[in-house]
Amino acid sequence: MACYVVPLLTAILHSGLFGRGKDHSKLSLLLYGAAAFGVIDHAWNAELLSFTVPDLMLGFVITVSIVIGWGVWTLLAARTGATAPSVH
Repeated sequence: MACYVVPLLTAILHSGLFGRGKDHSKLSLLLYGAAAFGVIDHAWNAELLSFTVPDLMLGFVITVSIVIGWGVWTLLAARTGATAPSVH
């Protein structure tokens, strides 16, 4: 299964483009976490190098879900003046 590839590539690209801005570092960490979970899960099940189209599509769904969730979280925090937990 290769659903970890899309969040990993997105995290690498996002980190390179946006650096370490407060909110952007949170998105990068979420994406790296999703990729790490996928790698561990698929290594555990001996499916680390199995690449199929449905698995890649699942990676896109995971990545889009994370980005949308992060966007809503960031927007709500900005509108309410609340601060989200900091990343060190």
